[in-house]
Amino acid sequence: MHMGKDTIAVAPGTTIHEQIVITPEIANKLTKVFGIPAAFWLNMETQYRNDLKQIKN
Repeated sequence: MHMGKDTIAVAPGTTIHEQIVITPEIANKLTKVFGIPAAFWLNMETQYRNDLKQIKN
């Protein structure tokens, strides 16, 4: 399988919980794959991180 610079690879069955931060670069790649705007992914990341802070406090 060819893995180019626009490839996001996650092994099947791998859990990415708290391991990957959605950066603008990753959000743009997700936009190319799913057609969902990068702002959506970045907002979801921000909300997720805020929720984690509340849970841990």
